[in-house]
Parts: sequence; C-alpha cells; structure tokens
Amino acid sequence: MVVPVCRVAYLEAAAASASASAQAEAEEVGKLETGLAAQATDAAGGVQRSLGELDDALEELELSRRGKEAARESTLKRQARMREEAVEDREEGQLRGVRALADQLQAKVAPVEEYRARGQASDLADSTTSMRNMQDRIAALTQLMW
Repeated sequence: MVVPVCRVAYLEAAAASASASAQAEAEEVGKLETGLAAQATDAAGGVQRSLGELDDALEELELSRRGKEAARESTLKRQARMREEAVEDREEGQLRGVRALADQLQAKVAPVEEYRARGQASDLADSTTSMRNMQDRIAALTQLMW
C-alpha cells in the first residue's frame, strides 16, 4: 500500500531534468548577453552604428533578460510542484500502510475480543492489553500523519 518508488523517482528525475534544462537556457542567454554586450562595447569604442541598431540590440538584451527570469521562475515553480507531489505521494503511501497495519491488527484483536466477551479469556488479558496498546499506537501514528 505504498506509493511506487518509480513515481517518486520519476518526479525527482523530472525535477532534476527541469533544473538542467533551466541551466542550459541560462547559459544560452548568458552567451547572447555577452555577444550583445560586445556589440555595445564596439559601438562605444568608435564603431559607427545607427541609433536604430543600438536600440534594437538593447531591446534584444532586455528581452533576453526577461526571458531568462521567466524561465527561472517557471522552472522553480515546476520543481516546487513536483516536490510537493512527491511528498504528498509519500505521505499518502505511509498513511495507507498505517491503515493496513491497523486493519490487520483489528483482524487479530477481534477474535480475542470475542473470546474474552464470552468470559473464557482470563488468561489472554495480557495479550489483549498488549494488542490494544499497539492499536492505540497505530491510532496515534495515524493522527500524526494528518
């Protein structure tokens, strides 16, 4: 009753892939910015350019910066969402496991309770108490998970 490790691993791998993709995009944007900065330096160094070309280069630089920021934000949101899904899946699996244990324990306790109710379980009192204590612990764990 546990969430498959494959799903958690897939989500973690997808988050890592998204991070690598964002890194590659950042490097590409950095190269573009460097090229545009070199163009601006040439213009300042005495290269004759029209004002329109300089404005276009600056606009392209600004657009690349905005694109880089948007890509970074998108990647961070995607990674956060994937982490949240992985945590939710893990918690859900743990909760199902605790519930399954509680059900198994209840199945074992029920016959003892029935036997005891008939007045024939005086020698099983310690066993029943032990099982009840375990049942209480599982209930406490279930409460902690919520």
